[in-house]
Amino acid sequence: MLASPPVRGVVNAATALAVVGFLAALIGIRFETYSVPHQPVWIASEAGTMPAVLYGVDPLARDPEAEALPSVVLVHGFACNKSSVGALARRLVRGGYAVLSPDLRGHGQNKTEFQLDFSAAGLRTDIEAAVSFAAGHPRLDSRRIAIAGHSMGATAVLDYAGHHPDVGAVIAISGAPPLEAPYTPPNPLMIWAGGDPEMLRSASRWLATQYAEQDQVVLGRTYGDFERGSAVRTVEVDGTGHMSILLSDAASSQILDWLDRTLGPGERSAARADRAALWSGVGVLSALILLIALGSRLAPLIPTVSVPERGTMRAFLLLLGVLVCAGVLLLSADAAAGVSPFGFLGLHFGQELVGLLALSGAGLWIVDWPRRRLRCDGLLHLRLWLALLLLWLAGYALLGAAVQGYQTMWLSPHRVWPALQVAVLCAPFFCAADWMLRRPGRWNFLSTGAAKLLVVGVLMASSASGLMSMLSWFSAGTLLFLTPAFEAVCYGLYRSTPNPWWTGLLQAGWLGAAIAAISPLS
Repeated sequence: MLASPPVRGVVNAATALAVVGFLAALIGIRFETYSVPHQPVWIASEAGTMPAVLYGVDPLARDPEAEALPSVVLVHGFACNKSSVGALARRLVRGGYAVLSPDLRGHGQNKTEFQLDFSAAGLRTDIEAAVSFAAGHPRLDSRRIAIAGHSMGATAVLDYAGHHPDVGAVIAISGAPPLEAPYTPPNPLMIWAGGDPEMLRSASRWLATQYAEQDQVVLGRTYGDFERGSAVRTVEVDGTGHMSILLSDAASSQILDWLDRTLGPGERSAARADRAALWSGVGVLSALILLIALGSRLAPLIPTVSVPERGTMRAFLLLLGVLVCAGVLLLSADAAAGVSPFGFLGLHFGQELVGLLALSGAGLWIVDWPRRRLRCDGLLHLRLWLALLLLWLAGYALLGAAVQGYQTMWLSPHRVWPALQVAVLCAPFFCAADWMLRRPGRWNFLSTGAAKLLVVGVLMASSASGLMSMLSWFSAGTLLFLTPAFEAVCYGLYRSTPNPWWTGLLQAGWLGAAIAAISPLS
C-alpha cells in the first residue's frame, strides 16, 4: 500500500522521533541503572547456584578502613525477578544501605525448580543462603542485616524470620503469610499499597495485630520496642498499586525510616526519584513505532493472500465466548481431578491462559472447517517466515531493551523451549481472529482487540468465581497489558500488507516470549 508524499513525510518524521526517543530511553535507563554501584554475584545454596545482584558495594574500592555497610536482602515477588525491585534497591543504596537481591528458585536466571505450592521450606532455603552470603561478605556488617520482600517475597521473608529471628528487621511489602512459625519476626514493618486487593490489606493488618499483640492497630503508629525487636508498624501508601509501590518515593521513605530505627542510619547520598521505569515507558512507545516502520519496510517480502470478507464481529465473539467458557469448564474439571493437560510446558504462570487460547483457537478452526474461511494460503512461503523472524527478533531486542529498567525480559537458554511451545499453542487463536476480523480499515483493530479482551474477561471471572486459580487473574492481566501493544503494531502492519498469518503468528511469538520470560519454571 503506497502512501502519498505528505503521509510519507509524517511517517518518516515519526520514525525519526522514535529513534531519538528510544536512544534517549536507553541512555536514561543506563544512567539510572549505573547511578549506584552494583555487581552480579552467585550465591551457593543447598539447591544450587542462585544468581543475585549486590548493590551499593563498589567492586573496585579496596579501602581497608571503610566502615562495613548495613545491608538489606531484598526479595522479588511471584513471576518477577531481581530486576523488578531494582528501583527500590537503588533508593535504599542512596539511603546508606547495601542491597542484595537474588533470583528465587525458578525465577529469572535461577534454574532450581519452583514448587507451585509456594513451598515455604524452599524459599526459606533461598533466603537463608542470601542472608549467609551477606553476613559473610567482607564489606557488609554481619550484625546489621534486614530482610525485605514484595508480594510472594513478603510472605517468604516473614516465614524465614519466623524460623530464623537473627535479622535486625523484616519488611513485608504488599504480602502476608499465615501465622505459623516458632518465633515472632523481629521488628516487622507491614507496608502495602492503597490499590492492593482488600483481602491482602486486611490480612496484612490482621497479621500486624498478632505481632503487636493488639486488638487492632492504627496505621502509621509504632507498637512495641525496637531494642527488644518487638516494634511493629503498619503503613498504607495511597496512590500506588501492587507493583507501582516498588517505585513509590513515599514507600521507600517509610522503609528507610524503619531501617534507620532498626539497623542504624547509613551514610546518605542525595535522595532523588528513580526514573528507570519512566524511561522504560518512553522506550516501549518508541519501540512500537519503530516496529511498525520496520514492518512497512518488510512488506514486500510478505506474500499476498486472498482474505475472505470480514465475518460478523457479534457472531464471532459469540462463538468465541462459547468456546472459551467450554475451555474453562474443561480445564477446571481437570484441575479438580489433579490433572494438568498443559503441565508439559513446565510453566507456573500463564498455563491457564495458554490452555484457553489453545483450546479456543483449535475450536475456531474446527468449527470453520466446513466453510473453509480459514485457510493456509501462503503459510509455507519462505519469505513470510523470513520477515516474521526478522520482525520478531527486532521486537525482542527493542522491547527487551526498553523494559529492562523495570523488569528483565531476556530469555535465558532454559526458557527458549517453553517460549516456542507457548507460541505454537497460541498461534491458532491469533491467526483465526485475524483471518476472521482484522481488516485494513481505521477502526477494525477494535474487533480483534475485543476478541482478546473477551478471553481476558472470562479468565478473570473464572478466577474470581473459584473455577480457576488466582494465578489465572494475573496471567489474564498479562494479555490485557499486551493487547494495546499488539493492536497498535498489527494495525500498522496490516495496513502495509493484509496477511493474517503475518500478524497472527507475530503476536503468538511475542506472547510466548513474554510468558516464558516471567513464569517460574519447574
